Amino acid sequence: MPIHTMHLTDRIFFAQPVGYMDNVDARMIASALKKYARTSTAPIVGIMDTQQVDRMCSTVPKMIAETLANGDILEVVIVIGQSFASQNARVVDKLSKLDRVKIVGTVEEANTRATHNFGGAFGTSTAQYRMHYRAYAFASV
Repeated sequence: MPIHTMHLTDRIFFAQPVGYMDNVDARMIASALKKYARTSTAPIVGIMDTQQVDRMCSTVPKMIAETLANGDILEVVIVIGQSFASQNARVVDKLSKLDRVKIVGTVEEANTRATHNFGGAFGTSTAQYRMHYRAYAFASV
């Protein structure tokens, strides 16, 4: 199914797939997220709003895990609606077990989580963000 929107704003990548999210959709989102992370001057956070997704391919968690291997992505926050969570429990369970993946219920929660990753300090140097990322990565171990 189509991806309604994908963009990067203030180091927050946002993607909104709709309908059935298959391998092709997941690869497109992963490719864009990696590209934005690679070209960004500081680590980024990804938000994927799946509230309009009714089904998700079982390989999506694997693709997200592979994407997170890129050190310039702090975290991926996935917005999942209640009906999706109950209908796709196995996929949601796989997603919830991934390191640096957080599942939330609203886009507002996702935005709050994403901006929290930057410590609320926009306009600081790239070196400070890299240090923040390293501290975050080691704290997760």
